[in-house]
Amino acid sequence: MTVIAVAHTLQAMSDVYMNVVHALRAHWQAHDNAYPQKIVLTPAQADRLLELQQVGMVPFPDARTTPRRDRFMGATVEVDANTSGVLIAVDGTEMPIEGVPKSEPKN
Repeated sequence: MTVIAVAHTLQAMSDVYMNVVHALRAHWQAHDNAYPQKIVLTPAQADRLLELQQVGMVPFPDARTTPRRDRFMGATVEVDANTSGVLIAVDGTEMPIEGVPKSEPKN
């Protein structure tokens, strides 16, 4: 793997937390606050998401529980080496977690 490829991989891993948060927000806004069926992440994405939760980026409402690799902000997380990282919406459609427009939480 080239140095550039490694840099891109590291950047993607550091962004996984916010990518998943923005994908969840977009889903909630589009589906009247319904939870998605699941979030499907690569093993590396799932590991990085868990690591970021353990070092302080712990989301509400799960802040009172120990972070888990199979749950994030109340949504089920599935690990699949053959994915690029997607959110499966309540209606079954797939939405990539990368490239979701950044949204702010509703007040």
